[in-house]
Amino acid sequence: MKLLRLATAVAMAVMSSGVSAAAITIPGMLYAQSVSFDSPAPTLLSYDEFNPSLGTLDSVDITFTGLATIKSLTQPNVIMSGILPTPVSYSVPIDLNLGFDSISRGFKTTLDSIAPLTVMADGAGDAATTIMPFSFSFTIDHNQDYGVPVFADPDGSGSASSMIISASLADFLPIDPLLTGLPIYTSFTATTLSFDPRVNPFLTTLSGAMQINYWYTKEIQVSPVPLPAAAWLFGSGLLGLVSVARPKKAA
Repeated sequence: MKLLRLATAVAMAVMSSGVSAAAITIPGMLYAQSVSFDSPAPTLLSYDEFNPSLGTLDSVDITFTGLATIKSLTQPNVIMSGILPTPVSYSVPIDLNLGFDSISRGFKTTLDSIAPLTVMADGAGDAATTIMPFSFSFTIDHNQDYGVPVFADPDGSGSASSMIISASLADFLPIDPLLTGLPIYTSFTATTLSFDPRVNPFLTTLSGAMQINYWYTKEIQVSPVPLPAAAWLFGSGLLGLVSVARPKKAA
C-alpha cells in the first residue's frame, strides 16, 4: 500500500511540475541614431525620442564632430610705402560659442571655445575665412541632478568651464505617454564675438554629425519550461502500474 501511494505521488508530481515564469533584466542595451548637418547656423536638428516600449532609459550619450567655418568682414589696414598705400595683414582674436537647445524640451547646453580663435586679415578689406574643428560629447544619466547647470570637460583638457549642461533624462522621453514616436527638434547655434572692431564675423556654417545613443535596460519575461516527453511517459507509466496493481490487491 505504501509503495502504491509513493508511486502515485511521484507520478502526480512529475506530471504537474514545471518552471514558473520569471523576468530577466538585460542592462546595457543600445539604441543609436545619427544626424548629419551642413548649413549656416542656426541649423535645426531632428532625432527620435526614446521609445518606452524598448525598456527603461538609463542614460543618453551625445557626441558632436564637425567643422565650424566662420566668415568675417575685415577693414583695410594700410601703410604708405613711398607714394602708394600698401595693405598690411593683421590678426584678430574671436570667440566661438556653440549652443544646443531643444525647442519643446528643457534640454540646453552651451560650449565655449577653449581659447580665442584667430582671424587672419589681409589688410585689403576682403572677407576672411576661419575654420575650427570641434568634437565634444557628454552623458546624461541618473547619477547627476541636472536641475541646475552642470559644468563638463568636453575635451579632457581640464577646462571644465567650457561647457554648461542643463538637462534630465525626461527631456528625451515622450511628453505624453499615450503619444509616442514624435521627433525632438533642437536648434544648433553658433555665436561669435570679435575682440577687435576691424573684424566683424557675419556667417558661421556648421557641418558634421551628431550621434545620439540611448542606453536602456530591457526586461524579458521567460515562459514556463515544458516537461520533456520522457517525463510525461514516465508519469503515465507509473499511474498505469498503480491502476493495474489495485485490482490484484482487491482480489
